[in-house]
Parts: sequence; structure tokens; C-alpha cells
Amino acid sequence: MQQATTSISIPDLSSAVRGRVIGPEDPDYDAARTVLVPIAAERRPAAVVRVADAEDVVAVVNYARDHGSSSRSAAAGTAPPAIAPLTAAS
Repeated sequence: MQQATTSISIPDLSSAVRGRVIGPEDPDYDAARTVLVPIAAERRPAAVVRVADAEDVVAVVNYARDHGSSSRSAAAGTAPPAIAPLTAAS
């Protein structure tokens, strides 16, 4: 199982968005990171962001870029709504 990379700051990311940021220490983390594609179920992103709007998406992408991380998003119809896991770049 891939471990979450903690090169991001959950409080800093939380202050950058209006939506909810769920980190590995959050009791909802395992449920939030679960996706419909079985091979991805073992991924442990550094955070899962439930974005509030398009501005949050931009903020997450900018945060990931500025902190050397990658971002992955899931749109409606491909995963639970408004979930954008943030994973650290390897």
C-alpha cells in the first residue's frame, strides 16, 4: 500500500480553499480516498480536497504546483462528486 506523502501542510491547504481538506489523520480519510477504480483503492494521497467551486480547483492546482506535488481530480460521473485528491510528486 502506498503511504501518504506529507510534504504538504493540511492547515495551509485548508486556508487556500473554501471546501473541505481531508488529511491522513482525519477520521473520514479512508472513506474520502476510496474511489470506484479498484487499482486506485491502495493509493494514499497526502490530502483529499472536496472543492466548493471552480476557484477551489484553481487553488488546489496552484498549491500543488507551488509545493512540488501533483494533483488528480475526479469530475461528476467518474467518482464521488467534488473530490480532488492531492498527491505528492515522486
